[in-house]
Amino acid sequence: MRFPTRHDLDVTPDHPVAFDGSYVWGANSLALKISGITHDTPNPPGGEIVKGPDGEPNGILRNASQLLKGVARSETFSAEDKVPALAKMLQLYAAAGLTAVGDRAVTPAGVAVYEKLKSRQQLPVRVILTWRINAARSVEQVVSEIQASSWTNQGDDWLRFGTFKVTLDGGQSVGTAYQRMSYGAFGRQFYGQTDPDSRGTLFIDSEKLYRIMRAARNRAWQLTAHVQGGGAVDTLLDVFQRLDREKPIAPSRSHVMHGSLMSEDALNRMQRMGVIVDVQPGWLYFDVPALKWVFGLENMRYFFPLRSHIDRGIIAAGGSDHMIGHDKNEAVNPFNPFFNMWASITRRTREGEVIYAQEKITRQEALKMWTIWAAYLQFGEKTRGSLEAGKFADLVVIDRDFLGCAEDDIRRIEPLATIVNGRVVWGRL
Repeated sequence: MRFPTRHDLDVTPDHPVAFDGSYVWGANSLALKISGITHDTPNPPGGEIVKGPDGEPNGILRNASQLLKGVARSETFSAEDKVPALAKMLQLYAAAGLTAVGDRAVTPAGVAVYEKLKSRQQLPVRVILTWRINAARSVEQVVSEIQASSWTNQGDDWLRFGTFKVTLDGGQSVGTAYQRMSYGAFGRQFYGQTDPDSRGTLFIDSEKLYRIMRAARNRAWQLTAHVQGGGAVDTLLDVFQRLDREKPIAPSRSHVMHGSLMSEDALNRMQRMGVIVDVQPGWLYFDVPALKWVFGLENMRYFFPLRSHIDRGIIAAGGSDHMIGHDKNEAVNPFNPFFNMWASITRRTREGEVIYAQEKITRQEALKMWTIWAAYLQFGEKTRGSLEAGKFADLVVIDRDFLGCAEDDIRRIEPLATIVNGRVVWGRL
């Protein structure tokens, strides 16, 4: 397994090819030529044009896909085209047993699509939006946009803005997550890295991040950042600590998003500041079998350390980081909440190995992660997240006893009906 270079993609030499790996792209020689990317092209801020031993671009672009020209996707969609597509996806979330979801990467164009669905009363689930700003500009431009925005705390119980987000690093599976340690020999084998000391890519330096986050905090935003690698976690917590000294950060419920590779120090700092966390335990199942070869099993000790979070009183909200695909169990990433709860409880990988059993949590705790604790992160715990008098009638009827079934059957639980605001939005009773 490794990321494709231009030499691999040159199997189609007469057609420009760009391979989308999210935080890293691969381009063939023709795509590089059309885009004007040469050995003299400077790296963009927070990105890298990876060079081969000959000093020429090898086709791998880390957080630099904006340099590609003339290789746009073959199919484009209008805002109106996107409305039924989004409606279908939200219906699939309801079918999976979700009554509220968080879209963690909304742009102004995306907001308009949601608003159309809401105006047509076609939202089957509640949606909490996160504004992901484009931080690959000057800090003055980013701060100016934040100050001009009127989105803060807008919306109602069906569609609401919740969080301000930046993307601080990339992904573990593509070698752009910013780590505390180098990717080493496996960095070349798996990710095509040419520098054996590479720790990944930090997209925004600490001072710029502080100025952006401070501007957003001063506009009353809840703060978060995509941080997968341990180095990115530490950078975000450094900035949170600076902000916390100016004004306590806990009331904003600002949080670490992902935080795959924690540490004892990071956990203690989160506890002291009252920072919470948005986690995706399904990655325990999918990613650990490869990552343990990259970093060594001993360095996976704090990979989604859920027990450590909970024992410190750190609120952990459960999620999926669903990006692509319609199958709740096969998508990237699977959005089946019962699979993700099972992964939290068992910490079992796809190879059958239990990874650091001391970080297992109970069924009751896993259930809270996808209900009341997730609602807490979204400032919704007073109206949803538990079945109580006075709260919304949002609930899911399932086909077996979550607390009493065999442990391995948890991942196989199927919803029979999903009810939102007292109305059956999927299935039947």
